[in-house]
Amino acid sequence: MTRGHAGFQPVILLFLASVFWGAATVLNKVLLSSIAPVTLLFIQMLASSAVLLLLCRVLHKELPSGREFLLAAALGLLNPGISYTFSMLGLQRIPAGTASLLWALEPFLILILAHLFLRERATVGAAVTVVTGFAGALLVAGAVGGTGVAVQDSLGVAYMLAAVGLCAIYTVSSRRVGQYVDPLVLTAIQQTAACLWAATLHLALADSSYTSPLAAISLSDVFGAVLTGLLYYAAAYWLYLAALKHVTAALAGASFNLIPLVAIAGAFAFLGERLSGVQMMGALLIIISGATLAWLTSKKGN
Repeated sequence: MTRGHAGFQPVILLFLASVFWGAATVLNKVLLSSIAPVTLLFIQMLASSAVLLLLCRVLHKELPSGREFLLAAALGLLNPGISYTFSMLGLQRIPAGTASLLWALEPFLILILAHLFLRERATVGAAVTVVTGFAGALLVAGAVGGTGVAVQDSLGVAYMLAAVGLCAIYTVSSRRVGQYVDPLVLTAIQQTAACLWAATLHLALADSSYTSPLAAISLSDVFGAVLTGLLYYAAAYWLYLAALKHVTAALAGASFNLIPLVAIAGAFAFLGERLSGVQMMGALLIIISGATLAWLTSKKGN
């Protein structure tokens, strides 16, 4: 990894994106107590896509056409569209801190997919970190010892893992598309496609437990949904895609291990959530493996 624009700056972008994702995860958990998941996603995507499209217009960014446009839109449908529908459903059922730790599987899935489809070389050291991180995720999910999330809500875990898998596919695919499309434009197209998905889903599931009447949502909750939409989707995705132009998919994915740290701190401070001893051991394994993966990948790029 080179210094300057392709080195130090992308690391800062990845750090900020992870902080926004972690902080917004805690806020999402609070909002889900008063807004149904599909409705929350719709409000967030509407705010995010509107601001991003406005920025594209103000900055005179041109949208791509043809295949590049369709690929960008398809990726947005995949993530944050379908993936974060699963994420919201999962977050509604399990603690915010635990949900964020389950997301720690994503860097390891990205490492494998990047090796298979982008031909990014996976070293023995990186493979060891994958195993370590996966073991940590099993402990966090309660799959070992019968504790934690598996006992609390296995369906919530299944939703969250589906979201993680789709997001890993998204990163590897965006790594290719992002080489030809401006990050702001790419983010705007993706978020608009996701907004259309969320709007369609909101209409299709009207009067169900997955949606809330828009007129019944308080102004404070609307403000919270808009704020998290701008943080979680507009800002974080733009920063992430900007960094992804200059670093490998594996290194970008390794930065996600910062998210649990932010979310756990927030959940501890504002939601009163606690992890069991087994889950704390899993968290430690995830943090160690993530830090090692980041070091190995950055060393490889030097």
